Amino acid sequence: MKGAVIHGARDVRFETRADPTIIEPSDAIIRLPVTCICGSDLWPYRGVNPVTQFRAVVSCQTIVGGVANVTNVPTGLVPASGTGDAEIDTSVSLPEPCFAPIVFVTSPGNAWFAVTGR
Repeated sequence: MKGAVIHGARDVRFETRADPTIIEPSDAIIRLPVTCICGSDLWPYRGVNPVTQFRAVVSCQTIVGGVANVTNVPTGLVPASGTGDAEIDTSVSLPEPCFAPIVFVTSPGNAWFAVTGR
């Protein structure tokens, strides 16, 4: 499959990525015919990050007693580099299992945007 990968400021490449695989019996692979980007994606494209700290909420699907739920897990302030890199994954403990996590990030000025995890 093809994926857009930001390697640095103004360096976006469409690369062949590994096809997804089913690992757990509860996994699913879905086809996305189209996707989009948010205006906040332009900051890493430009190689600029004016925000030195982030706060995040990780939202994921969980199963509790056989019932699907959405669980939101907040983080404290997470430092970020000048290029926008942050180690959010070291600042949050997610429930097990946590399906389809989405990380919603806010700057200290409360501008929310979504990012993808690893």
